[in-house]
Amino acid sequence: MPQEHRLVIRGTSQSSAPLDQPKWEKLLKLEATIMEMEGRTHIRQEISTPSINVYDNRRNSVRNKIAYWNEFVNKRKLVAYVNSNVPHLVDDLICYELCKIYNIPAAFPYRLPIVPGVSARLYIPYSLYEHGKVYDRDGSVISCDSISDDEARAPLPDDLRLIYDEVVVAGKSLSEASKEVLERSEVVLPKQFSRKINDDGVIDWKKKIKHVLKGEWITLSSKVELYKIERENNKIYKELAEKKLPARPFVYFPLHMQPEASSCPLGGMYSDQLRAIRVLSEALPSGWTLMVKEHPVQDLTRRPLGWYREILKNQNVELASLDLSSADLQRECRAVATLTGTAAWEAWLWRKPAIVMGHILFQEAPGIYKVRSLKDAKIALRKIQEGVLHTQDDIRLFLGKLAKLSFTGHLDAYISPCMSEDFDAAANERDIGIRLAMAIIAQQKDTDRAIIKKPFPDVSLQQEAL
Repeated sequence: MPQEHRLVIRGTSQSSAPLDQPKWEKLLKLEATIMEMEGRTHIRQEISTPSINVYDNRRNSVRNKIAYWNEFVNKRKLVAYVNSNVPHLVDDLICYELCKIYNIPAAFPYRLPIVPGVSARLYIPYSLYEHGKVYDRDGSVISCDSISDDEARAPLPDDLRLIYDEVVVAGKSLSEASKEVLERSEVVLPKQFSRKINDDGVIDWKKKIKHVLKGEWITLSSKVELYKIERENNKIYKELAEKKLPARPFVYFPLHMQPEASSCPLGGMYSDQLRAIRVLSEALPSGWTLMVKEHPVQDLTRRPLGWYREILKNQNVELASLDLSSADLQRECRAVATLTGTAAWEAWLWRKPAIVMGHILFQEAPGIYKVRSLKDAKIALRKIQEGVLHTQDDIRLFLGKLAKLSFTGHLDAYISPCMSEDFDAAANERDIGIRLAMAIIAQQKDTDRAIIKKPFPDVSLQQEAL
């Protein structure tokens, strides 16, 4: 539907099929998140838009999309929603949430932190903002509490065993463990995991021409404005950043690269990371510092001018120079705080307390504090100050539970060295498909919509049907 698709992406002048009031009220709580996600596709257009019109244009586009997808869901009589990953774009999120409003089964996979060459694990969350429960391969819902300690003490799968031996016991970083495995395999680390993503200097003219023909281009004046924003943000950050580790106790807060689903929508209300920084700043124990470090591959045109100065308006907050090693910051801090980032997971493996403010499966581990409010942050930091620590046995038990809550799987074909040499792509796709299908069937049992009369009796029939 190319014509309809263009209307969805660019927005229309008015909504042709508005939502009724009760359904609209259910979506209102998500409007801020949807608006933020909409900004991903609008930033280049908005750079040349009069500031007074930016918000109205974005809101109009969002509400048109909500109306569009509401009509789509009803006219097409949707029976299920499946996404190949957590909703990444505003259309994904709107369609998913509308399905939830209409009690239409919906499922998607999400991933744990990728360790190239070592581990790539997926799970099927119970819902967008409820990652403490997951769908198992048979469609049943399981959680950490439903897995006994005896089950968790079973031998770990190879990837988790390697992480336990090399990171937990030997004290290596995840990147060090990954590098060793990749070097043994003589595989080059993919660009997505290197410091600079676009550092080869090669211009893809075919791609640029394709964008121009599709109307996806911006004026020279807009390019100049984007360049000014990038240059100014880079200059301000370097001027404000500290080049040494603080002498007093500190919490390390590595910023997420944005836009990314790991922060929006999975960060919830903290997808605006400035809000997360403010909460942590207010909850810090007396004499402590919050060290904030920018993501090394962040597109600085995506940060508002003055944003770094706003960060430093919070009490006891400092910016860390990009030259400071993240591994050093993690090792020397009293705790790592993040929305859903790998830094918290790695710190936890080193028996370092971690604060998770978003939604991801490892938030259920002992020693990781789920923070959803200022009160949660104060409780977590008080315990951290008192020296409350999880044990190595806690880590081993949770890794055993994680082996049952997640499965070896791969979503990102463009990051080829993530999996071991014996990785079977066809089996990977089949396993993801079966798990998604069984999650949909399980949800269907709780609704009045008859998609499938009975679940598949065995795996062979599941595969045949898929």
